[in-house]
Amino acid sequence: GNGYEVSNFTLSSNTNVYGLIPYASEAIFQNIRITGAVSFSFTENSLPIYAGVLVGQGENVTIKNCELYNVTVNMVDEGGEQVEERSEQTISIPVSSNLTFGGIIGLATSYSSALESSLTTLQNCINYYDLQITLNTNSRISVGGIVGALNSGSRVINCLNYGNINITKSSQVTETSASSQYVGGIAGEISGNSTTIKN
Repeated sequence: GNGYEVSNFTLSSNTNVYGLIPYASEAIFQNIRITGAVSFSFTENSLPIYAGVLVGQGENVTIKNCELYNVTVNMVDEGGEQVEERSEQTISIPVSSNLTFGGIIGLATSYSSALESSLTTLQNCINYYDLQITLNTNSRISVGGIVGALNSGSRVINCLNYGNINITKSSQVTETSASSQYVGGIAGEISGNSTTIKN
């Protein structure tokens, strides 16, 4: 990131993977800050969709000190000090296909043969954005403030989510007909014997 910010963008794709970096393998991301309006333009797809603001799908990646920083309004308090408040930026996600979505990364996975030092790791990452999920069909979803789905020994360490996650359903979606829906502040879904969330 080198002190720079990425802000005010729309993410679209010709495949089923969406993100500022749609797909990454054995890559390192660090010190990246994302601010302002972020929106997704999803294309109907028969395949499951993997989406994240920073990375859509990552295998054996390291993501450190990255944040979705929804604190952009400068104000002055009664004592004349500059303060920052959360803006009203919300990431709205219409769901018409099976979706795995995370604020930082959608799907975080590791090769089963990888050394422990090269397993996918998210460390010291923060999300401040609220997520508004609208279910338009009976789709399977995994939604997390940091990561949508975490598996195969991948790790989340010292990460925070301050954003609210709100799910609404259209009239076509009923409690009895809806598919599996996994929603969590840090991760929507985790799997694998050594997959870890710490601190």
